[in-house]
Amino acid sequence: MKKLLAAIALAGSSIALASPALADDPPAVPVTPGPHTLTEPGKGGFPVTAALDCGPACFSFGDKSARYEFHWAGDKWLEPGGMWTADGVTFTNHNGFTATMS
Repeated sequence: MKKLLAAIALAGSSIALASPALADDPPAVPVTPGPHTLTEPGKGGFPVTAALDCGPACFSFGDKSARYEFHWAGDKWLEPGGMWTADGVTFTNHNGFTATMS
């Protein structure tokens, strides 16, 4: 009985130690490279191009005037200027305004 309890305790601690490592693995990049439209509510849409050009667990999008690079931050894709997305569809800037990529 003591050996069984020791085995269960060992297995449980192994699972507990492995779980955080699995949580650190980034999900698949949520955008498809190529042309898209970014639409802001009440303002219409404008063309952007998405790319997988910045390394693993990273994607970017932009137009002629700006480029935004998103890296996995543990629970969302985060751009250094404060823009973020959880799903690669709805993007929220640091002021809380949203835009949808299609």
